[in-house]
Amino acid sequence: MLKAIPTAQPVVETALERLVVDMGRTDADLRLLEATCGALKEDANALIAMLISRDSDEDMLTEAEALFRYFGQVQAQIAEMIERDQDQSRL
Repeated sequence: MLKAIPTAQPVVETALERLVVDMGRTDADLRLLEATCGALKEDANALIAMLISRDSDEDMLTEAEALFRYFGQVQAQIAEMIERDQDQSRL
């Protein structure tokens, strides 16, 4: 699990970069990436709990916590993008 979640980070970064510059993006595109980040954040949180319960290596715990924060931040950025798009469409 610790190896799978970090692998998702570059994929999310690439997808986010594309959505930021893609004028043809839809709300559905953004919402899908937002949901994906939410799920990865939850997975990272579960990993943190597992590592704590097993009294695992501190470096592994630190990495899992960093991933939790990263996916949470990206999820929040996407939510802001969705809100901005909605505000612009109301004008």
